[in-house]
Formats: sequence, C-alpha cells, structure tokens
Amino acid sequence: MKCLDCSFDEGTLLKEFDPNKNYSLYELSEMTEVCASCGSENISTVNKYNVLIEIPDTDLLEVDIKEIIKKGLEPIILSKIEKTKITVNEGE
Repeated sequence: MKCLDCSFDEGTLLKEFDPNKNYSLYELSEMTEVCASCGSENISTVNKYNVLIEIPDTDLLEVDIKEIIKKGLEPIILSKIEKTKITVNEGE
C-alpha cells in the first residue's frame, strides 16, 4: 500500500473501526482503509502476485480456468474479486 497524498507506505487503519466492538471478517473487509500517517483515503492497495498452476493434459478452455479460479478465490477475498484480474497463459 502507498498513500498517494503523503507517500507513506508502512500501513493503513480502518476508518470505521471501533476498538470497543467485535467485528466479523466480512465487516472488517468492508471497512474503508485510510493512511496510518495522514488519514487520507487516497491510497493504492494494489499488490500483484504471479501464480503458476500447471494442469497437465486438459481440455479446459481459458474461460473455464478463469471461472474456476474466480469461484475458488471469491469466499476468501469477498468483494475484491470484482477488481481481481486473472490472466491465463497457455504453457508449453
């Protein structure tokens, strides 16, 4: 993460968080992240990960593989699935 206003890159806080309450993981995932230094909501939280999945001798299409990956990730990353870019490259 990096604040686009002050360039701070060491963490965020949750804007709506109340330390006196208990929250579910879903509730925490829906809260607004703000810069821990200046409080700005203008932050970039994009992290890129490259994952290699080898599926030998398959007749699955690229669209099928993307859908399988999306459905598997959805319960874990919740609403962020809509912003997740999945690229399938055919191997050798």
